[in-house]
Amino acid sequence: MSLNSDKLLLGALADPATLGVYAIASLISSSIEGALAVLVTEIGFPALSEIARERRSELKKRYYQFHFIIAIPTYFIAGMLMVCGQAVINILYDSRYAQAGWMLEMLGAAMLIIPIRTALQSLLALGEPRILTITAVIRLAALVVGAPIGFLSFDTPGILWAITLSHFSCIPIIVIASVKHDLFDLRRELIGFPAVIAGMGAARLFTAVIGH
Repeated sequence: MSLNSDKLLLGALADPATLGVYAIASLISSSIEGALAVLVTEIGFPALSEIARERRSELKKRYYQFHFIIAIPTYFIAGMLMVCGQAVINILYDSRYAQAGWMLEMLGAAMLIIPIRTALQSLLALGEPRILTITAVIRLAALVVGAPIGFLSFDTPGILWAITLSHFSCIPIIVIASVKHDLFDLRRELIGFPAVIAGMGAARLFTAVIGH
């Protein structure tokens, strides 16, 4: 599911000015996600594929080592953006784009799904390419259903809530597939989550220092 789907739905439901402001927030968040995606696809997938082929019994252990490496910076950055997204926009742009601040904070929350989605690389290594299609279809369905409901209920913030929550709609299918292949451990999934709190604390310190 690409960012273009989010923009298409927002453009269909909201005015062009709102879409332009959202584009700023999404540019910042997608740039961060893109950098993390390079680590996942260019480093994680080849390594996990080799382990799946040659040392299948080690795949779960190695996957969670990789998961932890991705989770710590991702959760920390997500926590920061959830708190100081508005401050970041205030620093980078003038008051015309102030609305991008709360949008960036919501998109920061959507980044919490990234570590969970790293499981897809292990599933691909095990010969489950259809999982990518299934997760994309589920998220698209969540967007198509949720965005209009959100807009009718809460206007533009409702659309952003729908976009954010749609990222998490694929969790059940990822968990089911991971359990099937003995790749799921709830404790290890959550072990890096305190980094979110650390990121929030760093963000509060940052906003206090800069006075935003």
